[in-house]
Amino acid sequence: MDQVSLIMLIIGTIFALLYIGLILMGNSQYASYIDGLPDNEHFFKPIYPVGFLVLDKLNYSYSTRLDKKRLKQCQVIYGERFAIYYFRLNYAQKVSLSLLVIPFVFLFYPIVNSPYILFFGLILIICAYWYFDMLITDVIDKRDKEIERELPNILSKLTLLVNAGMILSEAWVRVSETGDTTIYKEMKNAVLEIQNGIDEATAYIRFGDRCLNVEVKKFVSTLVQNITKGNKELVDYLKKQAQLSWEEKKHIVRREGEKAASKLMIPIGIMFIGIIIMIVIPIFTGFSF
Repeated sequence: MDQVSLIMLIIGTIFALLYIGLILMGNSQYASYIDGLPDNEHFFKPIYPVGFLVLDKLNYSYSTRLDKKRLKQCQVIYGERFAIYYFRLNYAQKVSLSLLVIPFVFLFYPIVNSPYILFFGLILIICAYWYFDMLITDVIDKRDKEIERELPNILSKLTLLVNAGMILSEAWVRVSETGDTTIYKEMKNAVLEIQNGIDEATAYIRFGDRCLNVEVKKFVSTLVQNITKGNKELVDYLKKQAQLSWEEKKHIVRREGEKAASKLMIPIGIMFIGIIIMIVIPIFTGFSF
């Protein structure tokens, strides 16, 4: 073993012992934080206390723009009651797994005997951060697409009921009861807020904030401005928004179709190459040189 490998082995051993110490300290303080997490969804659950401990020792403030965005996404996914816990858990997951990579990188260096193992370790840390971020952003993206698909239907229903003479608040209640997807559930939450004494306009604005969808926010913003103008102008606005929303839905469907078609080209290309190989190889093997 050369001198560099020996140094790397010593450093790796020190980091490994430090990590074990962090696990023991973290478990004594934060074991209750992870007890309720299902084992089949959290394979690295035993090391999560390391992340909680390190973040608390560093007095991490969770105050960056990205932190605020992630917290808002957690509030949408898990509700305001549990948002802080899952937000901090997400950070603890990233930190604990990233720190676990460090001792392994140094301990494996003498085996591979190449500085590329350090680059590989950096890639693993980046992947860990990306993976746990995707646990949140994937849910938000799917939720956003579902809301975009349902929005034209909701606008059409609201337009029909308000045009028939029903006031907006009653039409909102009726429409909220016609579905059970995310946007309908958020409409029902707005109804509950109004029943609990929250101002109608405020409840609609909070509905838009919870949906985290640009089109819904635009719709709600203009809707609130038109509430005081009477049913006639409100109907005209809803008709216009419904038409625009259906046009946007057509564009979305077209884009998704184009994405699906481009994905199909990959297996088709592989099959084509396979067919070419099956034809060309027998031809060349039949030649005698």
